[in-house]
Amino acid sequence: MSSLNLANVDCYKNKVKLGTKGAEELGNLLRHPMCLISHLDLTDNALTTDALSHIITGVQACKSLVSLNLSQNDMG
Repeated sequence: MSSLNLANVDCYKNKVKLGTKGAEELGNLLRHPMCLISHLDLTDNALTTDALSHIITGVQACKSLVSLNLSQNDMG
């Protein structure tokens, strides 16, 4: 099992965040029966409702996922 860190860290704050298409692809990855992601970090991605929907569908199907971070850090 492995971790996938897609957090939007400080050096990328003004860059494009994980969008709907990226979330759709991530959801597809998580739904794959061979997916071994155990920890997924999506901190500060400001996900839209559509993007979140794709991710949630994947999370529900993923058998290996044990932690998911969707926190938003409003630092300023």
